[in-house]
Formats: sequence, C-alpha cells, structure tokens
Amino acid sequence: SAPKFKDVCVITTTNKARSDINSAKATSIGGSKHSFVDCVANNTLQKNSKLKTLSRENKTALHNMYVDDKILPGRIRFFNGMPIILRKKNLSVPLKATNVTQAKLKEVRTVRDEYDNVMAEMALIDIPGSPAKLSHLPEGVFPVFPTTSMFETLLYDVNRDKTSVSIIRHQLPIELGYCVTGHSAQGKTLPVVVSDPSVPRPGFYIYIAFSRAQRLED
Repeated sequence: SAPKFKDVCVITTTNKARSDINSAKATSIGGSKHSFVDCVANNTLQKNSKLKTLSRENKTALHNMYVDDKILPGRIRFFNGMPIILRKKNLSVPLKATNVTQAKLKEVRTVRDEYDNVMAEMALIDIPGSPAKLSHLPEGVFPVFPTTSMFETLLYDVNRDKTSVSIIRHQLPIELGYCVTGHSAQGKTLPVVVSDPSVPRPGFYIYIAFSRAQRLED
C-alpha cells in the first residue's frame, strides 16, 4: 500500500537493475524533502600508469564509469536517514558491521578535491541491534571509512589517444538499500518485499521474497 512505499525493498536479479532501482527510488523518496550529497570516488593512478595525472575530463569519466560489482562505485548519492547496505568486507563482526548488513545513514562527512568534486571522508551509520558504544557517538552508531579497490581501464592522454591505466579507487563500502539482488537478500529480514515472478528461476526469487518478510501480508 502507499504508506509502506518508503519501506519497500525490491528483490531483483541483476546488479544493473539493482543500481537503477536504487537511484530512481532515492530520487523519488528524497525529492525536495532531503538534501542530497553526491559523493564521487577518490580515483588515483597507480605508479606504473602511463598517464602522470588525471585531468578533469578523465576524473569525470571515472566517476560515471561502472566497472563491475566487485569494484566500489564511482559515485554515490546520499541523504541522511536513507537505508544503506554495507558491502565488500566485514568491518566488525562483534558490532554487527559485516558484509550486507542493513543500516540507516546518519551523516556523511566530506572533503573536496582540486576540481571541487565532493568526496566522502567518513560516514556514520545506525546499525539496528548493534552493541556499538563508541566514544562521542550514540549507541548503535558506527563510523565507516572509504576502502580501496583497483581496476584497469582506458582513458584519453594529452594527444587524445586511448591509453590503458591502472586506477586505485577509494570509496565508502556502502550502497543504497532500496533494492537488493536475490543472493544479497539471503539471510536478511526485510520490512516490505516486492519481487517479480516473471524473472528467470522464479521459484528461487519467490522463495527469497516470501522468506525475507516478517509477515505474509508484507
């Protein structure tokens, strides 16, 4: 029903669909009610790269580039209070800050690069049921810092020729929590669930959708 729309978690089949749905729903729910923070990744060149520096054009290309799901995103759009999911690594098992943990974003602290791009320096997240009691933070609130991933791609050099480069990317290890893939949903308890029974392997996704909600009517 409409009052539950903001709590719905969509279960989908592909990482591309997950990313598109997360972005669309964040924009729909955020609208004029929230101030978005558009945080780009801090991309730097590995020492063995043929390029010596990253131009504004190349940095913009990297921010908008999707590599694959194993690489941290080039751009994340946040607002305080939105649901997020931790990705890539276990930060603290005792404090329930582990891979695919669900949480709420409390705050993002940012810095700017030489081209005035906004980059995340740290995020504070509220993890339900976490025993975290860290100094100067409310109970259950946990700090998350950017982590590193590396990949190779093609960028323009000064002669406008495509050149292979090795990139080191620093970005927060989190993603929006409005939509997850079926595999990521396993083991979660979700408030309200939507799934498409017409997808390939519908039995798997129907089972995941029915078993993730707390009540059948959800």
